[in-house]
Amino acid sequence: MATWREIRDKARRKVHDTMRVKAIYVPPSGPNQEVFIRVHYKMEPLADMKGTSYDYAERWETVPRIIVLKEDLVPERGGIFSVTAGEAYQVDHVQPDDGITVTAEVSRMEAADTVGLPVP
Repeated sequence: MATWREIRDKARRKVHDTMRVKAIYVPPSGPNQEVFIRVHYKMEPLADMKGTSYDYAERWETVPRIIVLKEDLVPERGGIFSVTAGEAYQVDHVQPDDGITVTAEVSRMEAADTVGLPVP
């Protein structure tokens, strides 16, 4: 009988396989690597005071995150995920692994800064 963790991991793998896109990971040092990733965008309020009902946020910011399978890659701060010509993300922070996946908080690079990056 499968455990809840095994069931969750199987479901996560199915989601990843369904929604993945091909990218080239350019690490701070070492060779480039082709990898499948999922790009997520989350809206977060800026200047909001957590735990209050004052809602001080005056604007919302889109925060991109990239999810990879831990068996494929554990990204490093400063690494770059190149998705298409003009679309690339630089790793700001890597969260601890969550089962079979690793989530990296990233910044989308300006299109001009992506010129010359390899693309899948």
